Amino acid sequence: SAIHSNRRGSEEAIRFFAQAINTKGVLQKTKYRSMWLINLAYMTLGDYPDKVPVEYRIPEKAFETEVQFKKFKNVAPDLGLATDSLAGGVIVEDMDGDNDMDVIVSSWEKSESLRFYENQEAEGFIEKTKITNLNEIPGGLNLTPADYDNDGDIDIYVSRGAWLWDQGKIPDSLLQRQDDGTYLDVTYMAGMGRENYPSQAAAWADYDNDGDLDLFVGNEHSLSNGAIAERNGQVAGIVAPSQLFQNQGDGTFIDVAELAGVKNYRFCKGCSWGDLNDDRWPDLVVSNLSGENRLYINNRDGTFKDMAQEAGITEPFNSFPVWVWDFNNDGLQDIFIAGYTGSTSSYMRYALGERIENAPQTFGHYIAQGDLKFKNLAKVQGLDGPVLTMGANFGDLNNDGFLDFYLGTGQPDIAELVPNQMFFNERGLAVHDVTMAIGMGHLQKGHAISFVDIDNDGDQDVFQQMGGAKRVDKYRDSLYANPGHNNHWIKIRLEGVISNRSAIGAKIKVTIGGGERSIYRSINTGGSFGANPLQEHIGLGAFKKIDKIEIFWPTSNTSQVFSNISADQSIVIKEGDESFKKVNNISFLIDGYSTQ
Repeated sequence: SAIHSNRRGSEEAIRFFAQAINTKGVLQKTKYRSMWLINLAYMTLGDYPDKVPVEYRIPEKAFETEVQFKKFKNVAPDLGLATDSLAGGVIVEDMDGDNDMDVIVSSWEKSESLRFYENQEAEGFIEKTKITNLNEIPGGLNLTPADYDNDGDIDIYVSRGAWLWDQGKIPDSLLQRQDDGTYLDVTYMAGMGRENYPSQAAAWADYDNDGDLDLFVGNEHSLSNGAIAERNGQVAGIVAPSQLFQNQGDGTFIDVAELAGVKNYRFCKGCSWGDLNDDRWPDLVVSNLSGENRLYINNRDGTFKDMAQEAGITEPFNSFPVWVWDFNNDGLQDIFIAGYTGSTSSYMRYALGERIENAPQTFGHYIAQGDLKFKNLAKVQGLDGPVLTMGANFGDLNNDGFLDFYLGTGQPDIAELVPNQMFFNERGLAVHDVTMAIGMGHLQKGHAISFVDIDNDGDQDVFQQMGGAKRVDKYRDSLYANPGHNNHWIKIRLEGVISNRSAIGAKIKVTIGGGERSIYRSINTGGSFGANPLQEHIGLGAFKKIDKIEIFWPTSNTSQVFSNISADQSIVIKEGDESFKKVNNISFLIDGYSTQ
């Protein structure tokens, strides 16, 4: 809990909000917002619910959950990871090849550089920003990692200019990791700096199956988007087509978006690749704000066709983060799109049980039905409330083999304080909001998220980059330590040879229980705002043995099969090899939460 020892600020806020609520003729939106905020003020004093006047109290049932979870604790300050900054991105990955996870964070504040934290295991994290040359690299709102040059280490794409409309023509950066561990900005040498547009969305994939990674950059086109084309009463639109950078295999890229038919011409807030029709060729989902979403199906000839309407995934109309995953482990790729619709006023009305007629769709929880048809199960599974999603990602909280997800929430307005939300996937059949049970309802502005086993103890912790858009709205990053749930797991890192070395797009099928269960994964970095490691962490439930691991490589159209594998280990599988290599991970305690 976070109880204020100095009560003065909250007590004054309570008086102010009470006055606003009871002012004659007050706007309904202002009244509901003040009701929400007065509840938060009482919470900071430890006086909720007893001292909150019943006529504007949030019912306690609004915080109840049907599923109980062990509490996760924020250990970022203990490990040296509580960076204080504005909104930004995060990469958690083994950047230096020593078999533990390092952290890179950014802020969209122009005067702040990227920051690199090296994992020193039990000693915590040591900042090595200057040594890696990242102190010379201005920040950005999002970070997208991959080994684009197939040299065995992770490079970084930095997105900039988001939300700035015509003032957002700020160059992005392609950062190539050098052999000495430093990063070199090769954007212009690589041919990526010719046109600059506002953006925060980018995603790597080998869309042409030639063995190297290409990059889609989703830009914020706003000239014809109605309401968002105006800002402060002034036209603020910009022509900003999205870009598709085709890797030429020699360190350079060519923008082929027009030829490919993926220029979008909408206000893109997220993008994600996945083989949605199971034909070996990556398809592309694009989420748009104030515009229909796109589903670009790969025609396998360098072009794409938008089939979002036919597939039924055009909503939410105000979309933000997006990802492709297998929610129910049926072997078909599903799509999740979170909306950016609501306010503290609508959160309060929802908590009171009021429902707004003709409210816009806030989630696209699209489950594949086969033949490129999807069914939105959002409302059926209780995902129907207001949501202001920004950062988001997914992982397996309790190692049961089903993917859960965490949403970072907020708006630039500093008064828009709403809890970040954690959702538990119950065997692919239902979704439960376990935010309060798990203790991760942080009220500060939640941006990029990564699910990662930071301490190598066999369960996934959750890192979240915090902070708002305005300079008065900085906040410290969080790392929530997983207390463990006594289930088994395996970590698999794939290494492409004919395929791209990062193995992005490769598929994993794990069979357990004598064929009783299969678990499916595709290699990517997760959601569109925040980067999971490219090492795949797969929960196995109670099973100590894996019957079979099958790897499918789309580029080479080949498979590998390994049988009778012990659980609770980390392995590396190289494309074409007949055996795998075991990796020796050193686990360490964080706040006594290690499960090994």
